[in-house]
Amino acid sequence: MENPPSILVTPMAPAMSAQFTRITFSNLFVRRAGPGSTELTVEGRPSDQLGRRNLTDSPVFDGRGPDASLVARVQGVATQMGNVRKLDLGDAEYVKEVSGTYGAFEGATTLTSFRIVTSTARAWGPWGIESGTRFCITAPIGSSIVGFYGRATTRLVAAIGVYLRQL
Repeated sequence: MENPPSILVTPMAPAMSAQFTRITFSNLFVRRAGPGSTELTVEGRPSDQLGRRNLTDSPVFDGRGPDASLVARVQGVATQMGNVRKLDLGDAEYVKEVSGTYGAFEGATTLTSFRIVTSTARAWGPWGIESGTRFCITAPIGSSIVGFYGRATTRLVAAIGVYLRQL
């Protein structure tokens, strides 16, 4: 992609650059409720076609107990629009590839289509309009795609990346 995605970590210690760096986190706990947490869902208006927005501002601690230290904050906005699709994977099935297209839309480079392929060659999508430059992200042998991260314009997805897990 023209502008590859990067991970932005808001540390509670000295600043660190996480762009194009693999960071492994373990034993971190996000408190989505309680002191210092805010989660808000805003229903969209039919006129703006942006669906439901979920706003998050939650603390991340290095443990579960009262002696845990605050190490970061999860902050962001997620937009749910269009029709929700549920993908039911088989017991030994996993996501092995995501692909699609990206191109110019309303003056910005955005994701224009998206497709998911599993280890059993089942495919979902494409969603969107297949136009622009093609991309494909395939999990290395011995791993699977378990999540996504991305970057957005004020309305649309501008970049996407994947989280991997060893099988």
